[in-house]
Amino acid sequence: YIGSPGHALHEAWNTLRTLANAAFAILLIFVVLSQVTGIGISNYGIKKMMPRLVTGVLMVNLSYFICQGAIDLSNLVGSGLGSLFEDLIIDSIPPEIGFSVSGGTALKTMIVAIISALIIKVKGLGYKIILLVILGVIVVAVAVFMLFVVAVVRQALCILLVTFSPIAFVCYMLPGTKSIFDKWFSMFKGVLFAYPICSLMIYGGSYAGSVIY
Repeated sequence: YIGSPGHALHEAWNTLRTLANAAFAILLIFVVLSQVTGIGISNYGIKKMMPRLVTGVLMVNLSYFICQGAIDLSNLVGSGLGSLFEDLIIDSIPPEIGFSVSGGTALKTMIVAIISALIIKVKGLGYKIILLVILGVIVVAVAVFMLFVVAVVRQALCILLVTFSPIAFVCYMLPGTKSIFDKWFSMFKGVLFAYPICSLMIYGGSYAGSVIY
């Protein structure tokens, strides 16, 4: 969720949307003058541009809510994957372990999964169990740290990309600037897929480890 109307992010987006609409107004005036005088854009060029112009105006003014919906969907998928694997991890913990992870966090769930797997394997391992414990702690620490870094970077990119989304859609419409929109869209897709992929890797890896052990 990136903030409702009145939020600081929405206000920043609204400022750039105003600039984008001003650019559309200037372009529309230029199109009208070209139609009247026959100088500038040809009739064929005007007919080709008008659908993109109309689409651009709509996308600019709806870009905040389009981005908000896409980010919310990404968050929903990511948290859904995390919850799914958490349930699978909990179900894979044998009853004799006796740990309770109700209401636990991702860190708690992963630690319980690793500890439970190690306890099951402790018989016959001797001092090797120490190496497994150390390895398990390292895996959990690295996973949580990476999740934190990705979350912080993703949040910062979300703010920047949503703020500049009106300008990106203007670049989509103007000739010769579509490459800027393509770069923005590529980054935005990366931000959307980051959370689900991280959830799949971290929670899925924890579940796979609990099964393997």
